[in-house]
Amino acid sequence: MTIMLGGTLISPILPTLQLAFDVPTASIGLVLTVFSLPGLLFAPLIGIYADRYGRRAVIVPMLLLYGLAGGLTSLAADFETLLVMRFLAGIGGSAVSFLTITLVGDLFERQHRAAVLGFRIAAGQSASLILPPMAGALVVIGWQFPFLIYFLAVPVGIFTLFVLEAGEKRPAQTLGEYFRAVGGTLRDRRLAGLLTVAPTLMIAGQGAVAAYIPIYMASAFGASALVIGLVHSARIAAGIASAMSVGRLHARFGGERLTTAAILVMAGGLVWVPLAGSVWELVLPSVVIGLGSGVAFPAFQTLLVNEAPKNMLAAVTVANGMTNRFGQTTGPLLAGGLFAAGGINAVFFGAAAFLSAMAIFYIYLFRRAPAPD
Repeated sequence: MTIMLGGTLISPILPTLQLAFDVPTASIGLVLTVFSLPGLLFAPLIGIYADRYGRRAVIVPMLLLYGLAGGLTSLAADFETLLVMRFLAGIGGSAVSFLTITLVGDLFERQHRAAVLGFRIAAGQSASLILPPMAGALVVIGWQFPFLIYFLAVPVGIFTLFVLEAGEKRPAQTLGEYFRAVGGTLRDRRLAGLLTVAPTLMIAGQGAVAAYIPIYMASAFGASALVIGLVHSARIAAGIASAMSVGRLHARFGGERLTTAAILVMAGGLVWVPLAGSVWELVLPSVVIGLGSGVAFPAFQTLLVNEAPKNMLAAVTVANGMTNRFGQTTGPLLAGGLFAAGGINAVFFGAAAFLSAMAIFYIYLFRRAPAPD
């Protein structure tokens, strides 16, 4: 939950920051952009250091950087300083976000990983419910106060220093040798295919679901912000419930069938959205989408962690984090293109068709490239 502070906590206070620093509307989004950017710029280095020097050597200083830079943002005297501090916090936040999946592979036996990754997703979804109203309450006191919550990452980092083993160091490699080894690993057809699941889910989730369901509710039914928030909360609650069930579901059905089925469930929910006759009829398709999303993420992450080579685990999970960020960035843009081309229905039907096509691809992939023994 600590790593969810980045966007979830700050998004609700953007209007207040805009007023406090007299920032144009076109520029206020930089507060979120500069936090996400380090995840793309520094991801290869994160994987290299975590694989060569051990996870603790990376996670502890990155947690401290995240907490200190995030908390000290509250002292920013101007918008430029605020952006610099957000960038520094983003370096730490992206590293920790990527490597929490790596730690699941390091610390838990194969049969327990699905359940742990499910609880990880559930914790993140819980933060999406808790943090926005918390930020909204604190910003009434002053724009600085929500940033103080970042300091919570500092004791987490200190605690991690004492409880997480240092881990073994890998033999020294040059950057060229390391990247050639990573490239060889990612040429594996099955592993490369699994790295497309995160952007697939994020393109649909950040585009059609997060961006355009609220727009549809407001434009078609005149829904208020409160009602939109309630429907959003129903989807998140469904995702929490399904994510916490992934361990049992994975043991019964396996990661491959669970991943493809969950993606198809999301597609079904998206088809259902434009067929709703009232704002309250949107609750059920939103819940269906939440159920599918809550299962899909930990199900495919379990496959990824189980099948990544041990000495390349951090590199593979970091690569997954990068593709996730790609989907997060492009999803709203692609949904906007569908809206411009065919209206709101094209957004939901197009996203459903995309998810269905990718589910078919994964069925083909899993049959042609079975899991290694």
